[in-house]
Amino acid sequence: MKRTKLLSPLLATVLLAIFLTPARTQEAICVDSSHYNPELACYLIYIPLCTCNGANPGNDCFAFKDGLSCWSQKCELIDLGCEVAFSYAIDGDQLMLKDESPTADGDEVAYWEWQNNYETFAMESPEAVLNMPPEQTKFKVSLSIRTAQGCIAYCTYLIDRTIDSGRELTEAEPSVFPNPLNGVLHIRNTFHCQRLRIYSLDGRRQLDQPLRGALQERVGVGQLSPGIYLVEISGEKGARTFKVMVR
Repeated sequence: MKRTKLLSPLLATVLLAIFLTPARTQEAICVDSSHYNPELACYLIYIPLCTCNGANPGNDCFAFKDGLSCWSQKCELIDLGCEVAFSYAIDGDQLMLKDESPTADGDEVAYWEWQNNYETFAMESPEAVLNMPPEQTKFKVSLSIRTAQGCIAYCTYLIDRTIDSGRELTEAEPSVFPNPLNGVLHIRNTFHCQRLRIYSLDGRRQLDQPLRGALQERVGVGQLSPGIYLVEISGEKGARTFKVMVR
């Protein structure tokens, strides 16, 4: 049973079902985080305090509610008030992800992971893009954040392309990500803006180029030196400005 990168002290494991109302439970079950029921939501985060494998307390032990049990021992429930969620949309072979945790404004996104091989594909950004393998229809994506309450929350969701390939992105304000960025700027262009301009903080224009007006845009910014920049996208619905960090 593979547990690579899951064996962190006090790592709390949760399941994610987007936009569902969390249900309360009377007990948490000790489980291996690779065994879970994708039909059930899991929002509450718990510190693992049980002996999952009959050895030392907390050894390889991850606790979440409404999950599948692979050991018979029970965990003492400690609710830290941590909740984690993310939304996603599919555009061709790209999976657009956004942290939707209730405390997202005060949280630090630690890792976005594609759990088929535990590869981290984005760090320290509330939004991320995963290029999905064309041959795979189902896979797991995980979001790990350090919450404002001081605990680490780890949430996994089963993505099924055959079901969600027609899912539309929310018609909302445009956004740019990741932030910090390194090499490529992604634009969620919900207003179909036609122009991109990037300025340094001294007001000098560093980049000025047209956009396709597509819902998702990718722009290479590898020529920018590390620092803070203002990103402006504009179109018929006006202009939107974002502050981003380039590493």
